[in-house]
Amino acid sequence: MKKGFLILLVILILTACRSKEEAQEKTSDVKETGEVQEVTITGYSGDNPEDFKFEPEEVTVSQGDTVKLTLKSNDEIEHGITLYGINQQLKDGETVEFIAEEKGEFAGQCSVFCGPGHGVMNFNLIVK
Repeated sequence: MKKGFLILLVILILTACRSKEEAQEKTSDVKETGEVQEVTITGYSGDNPEDFKFEPEEVTVSQGDTVKLTLKSNDEIEHGITLYGINQQLKDGETVEFIAEEKGEFAGQCSVFCGPGHGVMNFNLIVK
């Protein structure tokens, strides 16, 4: 039993080390541009599901850019962001920062239940 546990422990440690190396390799392959893109997205809510949305609905940045994304709210309702590996509740005016490492189109959405239209609060991040 102890031998089986020891083998499992070694496998888990090696797997964790490999995952960390892969993450470092991915990051090191991206050349940071030095550009900082400050983006403000406003979350809207209301009485009807169609009132719920993010504006702008699409944001475009370059690979390697540092993105400072600030979330605003049109009222007292708190929203959150799930995007690009981030899942964070943000109060009105709070900012989250990340480097746009991977090219592609990424769907963002509200991560805090904010009312009947919560499920349609989406936006896209395009990394070129």
